Amino acid sequence: MKKITGVIRKSKYKSVKKELSDLGINFFFNSDLNCDCNIPESYTLKGMLFPTLEHVRCSFYVVVPDTLEYQTIQTILQTCYTKDFGDGMIFVSDINESYRIDDQQLGEQALDFNTI
Repeated sequence: MKKITGVIRKSKYKSVKKELSDLGINFFFNSDLNCDCNIPESYTLKGMLFPTLEHVRCSFYVVVPDTLEYQTIQTILQTCYTKDFGDGMIFVSDINESYRIDDQQLGEQALDFNTI
C-alpha cells in the first residue's frame, strides 16, 4: 500500500477529490495550510507579480493499494497542473500495515469503506 500526500492549490482540491472518487478512492484526510512567515500581500518571482491569496494551499493524503499508485499520481498531476509556478508537490510513502478498528479488517481490506 502507498500513502500519497499532495500539497496543492486549495482551489483544485474539489476537482482532485472528484477525480480520485471516480477511481474508487473515497477516504481522504485533508487540512488547510497556513504559513505564518510574514508573506507580503504580493511578491515578484522571475519578473512576474503574484498575489499571495492565489497561493493558498491545502494538504491531503490517501492510502491506496499498490495497483492504484500510478493512476492516483497521474490523476493528481493532470488535475492540478495549471502551467503556472507553484502548482504543488506529491509525496509517496510505503504503508506496511493498516487496521480498521471498528470491524478489525486488516491490510487492503481495511481501505474498502464500501463494506461498512
